[in-house]
Amino acid sequence: MLIQTRAKGGNFLLNVGPKPNGDLPIEEEERLREIALWMFVNSESIYSVRPWIITNEGDTWFTKRKDSSALYAIVESDQPWPRATWKDFVLHSVRATAKTEISVLGQNDKAVEYHPEINPKSTFHQEKDGLHIRVMATQRLQDNFRWPNPAVIKLTNVEPAFAPPQVETLRAIRTGSVATLEGKLDDMGDSSSLEATFEYRPVLGEDVNSRTSSWTATQTTTLSKTGPFTARVENLDPKGTYEFRAVIHHPLLNLYGQERPLK
Repeated sequence: MLIQTRAKGGNFLLNVGPKPNGDLPIEEEERLREIALWMFVNSESIYSVRPWIITNEGDTWFTKRKDSSALYAIVESDQPWPRATWKDFVLHSVRATAKTEISVLGQNDKAVEYHPEINPKSTFHQEKDGLHIRVMATQRLQDNFRWPNPAVIKLTNVEPAFAPPQVETLRAIRTGSVATLEGKLDDMGDSSSLEATFEYRPVLGEDVNSRTSSWTATQTTTLSKTGPFTARVENLDPKGTYEFRAVIHHPLLNLYGQERPLK
């Protein structure tokens, strides 16, 4: 929540509730200590930052310094990143310059504890589809080497790879098993033509983190100017609950509108 809130330009207030004697429940204390340890290493990606041209590329969320001197790619994962292992990423919205440097916060890119034979130096190269980077996790924030929280990749002197389109998810008009989905393209970005579609899925969990159903896409529509667009969906479960979102297919990556209930 902290990472995604900051990537979207918001502020995050974390509250706790003490017991009647004033002590914090152990569960709350553990959570505060865990966040404090993460912030000790990664706070520069949270304080004095602004949103990037897009909030995220999948599980990678972005913040940038107010003076645009550094971009932070905050990498979420369902599994811990094993120490002394490499990961490769492609950042489609980022373009390197002659002065670009990359590193992982909390490590020096020079040594891996207990592995003198490894050179953990971060590397990158620019391709047409984006900035390809290769980094290694060398931190030891927990003695069991299984720190489960996101790593932060710092990129200095980079620039946007494109001007992103802006899309909104508006509303759905539903009658039984049939619905008309409405969206709006607010900005073409740097494109003269774009493919627009919608995605929808059943809502089976209580919140977005517990969703298990895959998204289903509607037919695409070619747009050459800003304005509204629609799609028709049939064969819905009349008693089912769904959510949907507008999607723009840019050559580099897909851009999404907000998820909204399909009522």
